[in-house]
Amino acid sequence: MKADKSFNKKNRNWLKKPFVFFIFLLFLKASAFSQDYSYFYQRQNLQDGWLWSVTSDPKDFTPVDTAFFSDLTSLLSGQKTGTIFLKNEFYLDDNLKNRDISVYLGKINFADKTYFNGRQIGAGGSFPPDEFSSWNVSRFYRIPEHLIEPNTRNTLLIEIYTNGEGFLQSFPFIAETKQAQKIAGLQNFINCRVHLLCAFAMLIIFASFFLLYLRRTSDKENLYFAIFNLLSAVHLSQFYIFDLPLNPNEIFSYLFFQKIVVKSLPFVLLYLLGSFSAEFLQNSPNKTIEKMRVLFTVLPVLAICFLPNYVILNEVYKYAVWLSGFHLFYIFFQLILALGRKERNANYLLLGFLPMICVAIADLAIHQVAKKSEFAYFSIFGWILVSASLLFMLVLRFVEEQKHTEQMNALFENMAHQRSLELNRANQILEETNGEFSVLNMDYSDDLALALTVQGQLFPAGLQNGQYLKDWQIAKAFIKGSKEGGSFFDFYAGKTEENAEILNGLCLFDINARHVPGVLLGLFAKNLAKNQFYSGLKQPLGQTMECLNAQLLQVLSQGQNFLSGIILRINGERLEYVNAGHSALLCRKAGGDILTANLNDKNIEGTALGLSGLDEQYSALAFSMNTGDSVLLYSKSLLSLRNLKGEEFGIEYLKTIFENAKGESAEEKLNYILAQFNLQSESGDDSAAQIEKDVAVIILQRQ
Repeated sequence: MKADKSFNKKNRNWLKKPFVFFIFLLFLKASAFSQDYSYFYQRQNLQDGWLWSVTSDPKDFTPVDTAFFSDLTSLLSGQKTGTIFLKNEFYLDDNLKNRDISVYLGKINFADKTYFNGRQIGAGGSFPPDEFSSWNVSRFYRIPEHLIEPNTRNTLLIEIYTNGEGFLQSFPFIAETKQAQKIAGLQNFINCRVHLLCAFAMLIIFASFFLLYLRRTSDKENLYFAIFNLLSAVHLSQFYIFDLPLNPNEIFSYLFFQKIVVKSLPFVLLYLLGSFSAEFLQNSPNKTIEKMRVLFTVLPVLAICFLPNYVILNEVYKYAVWLSGFHLFYIFFQLILALGRKERNANYLLLGFLPMICVAIADLAIHQVAKKSEFAYFSIFGWILVSASLLFMLVLRFVEEQKHTEQMNALFENMAHQRSLELNRANQILEETNGEFSVLNMDYSDDLALALTVQGQLFPAGLQNGQYLKDWQIAKAFIKGSKEGGSFFDFYAGKTEENAEILNGLCLFDINARHVPGVLLGLFAKNLAKNQFYSGLKQPLGQTMECLNAQLLQVLSQGQNFLSGIILRINGERLEYVNAGHSALLCRKAGGDILTANLNDKNIEGTALGLSGLDEQYSALAFSMNTGDSVLLYSKSLLSLRNLKGEEFGIEYLKTIFENAKGESAEEKLNYILAQFNLQSESGDDSAAQIEKDVAVIILQRQ
């Protein structure tokens, strides 16, 4: 316990690291957004004297309050799309004359062209018809020396295209080029290149966890986490796309980019995050909830994809984003359930989501409530931290599992060593007695052939296929194996007061015999089971199986000879079922649904018969059978049969075949199952000669 506490304390220290990184990113983000660059001494601010117009005609310009710079579309008299010209005339300060200078503009949305004294000195983004916003790139443009008027007014003209949104985030200023370049470089590093580095790290995480999933496909949380990181890296491209060696507007339109990458992906990412949380917390999915999650993902994405222009897209997205609340509710509801169960993984997951919650609330307050579009978004860094936190949690869990695996390996190695010593001693004894057994082998082969013949003649006895016994139809098949032992079944019939023949019950058992011939053990057990069934008609069926076990324990060698099987008792439309270490009874409703006969979703399979020292109590299950319902009893050897690829069929294949069994009668269903299990094709026409163990299959159907 002390070691566990120490390890948990170490885990908490690991979890502190993402939060330190997160605070550092927020500090850089806030620093980059700040407008105060007073540490640059040689600078001329252009905060006053601004004019604006919708044309470049000097006569149309009128003064404008810089408060409108945060939302330039408000100058367009209700229109959302258009071109705005901003102009500032100024005398150059003496301390900047005869120097290499630039104008710093900061971030501009949507696109701009900047002129100094009538000559274009720079541009950002793209104007129609191939408009593309570079809103996240801070502008600074060098002013050629020959354009500067040192002793007269200079004119700075900025042509800005707006499309649903538009802003000039910073107050422009004139400074030495190296100083303006430092400021723009710092802004672009925080706003663009940090996201590019994070996206690169997410791609590495995607590749790593996708390979982990391929190696162990049962861990679906690795798949969800891998895809989450891949799509997150794509989503971050809205910040770094202009740092890539490509011209985006030559590949796709800005409207397409915004629809798919910026607006639609968040809904998909939230869906993946919910799926990851469910797998990580090992919560069983609810079909109705899963359908609703898909609906709340597909609907907004489809709505976004069919919008005609960027202005409408922005307006609709303000409302569509609230649909993401369902995904968030789903995630936190799972967390609450897991916290209620006091699961440690829930604490880790809550800590991972906490920074995202804080910054999301802050962004909603700033952008949706206060309508301050000029402020930066912090949610994206919370999103990045969620990915980092989940990565830490998965790594920690892997370390714990690896440590447990190493401990188990050491234990198994020790057990294997001890077992090896025991086997060496046993081999010496076997070598000494091998000569004696070889002498007896010839005689035993003759006895075995005789036993197989007797077994094949006696064990399949019983009712005929398709026979009706008062509301029940029976179909059975027995395929004799090449080895002695195998399976047997029996039917327990009775009479009504009107002397009509009825079916009281049936059984099916598998034989495991080592020190006695299996056929003899089968005949002995079959007779005991029959006597015990009829003598115990008025006692609980579980007690009947216990009595049969007690009788077998008196005569069988401990652990060397035992039986596994099922007994069914019929009372009208109800069946009683008890299982002794056998494969589960399969129930098929008339509509085709397959159920495993269990008690309150608990496995009622008891221990095999003839094994002392184990739990020798058996629980019976009673259930009703409606018209058309059927049950399937089968030997364990049926599941171990192999297909043409050498793979075992297994229980899931049997469930599927039983569910899809064609035909109305029990015999038609049985023939379908035998055909699907390739009993005719696995080993040629004479499959029975190649099957090692007996295969018995019974279908009991309510009429």
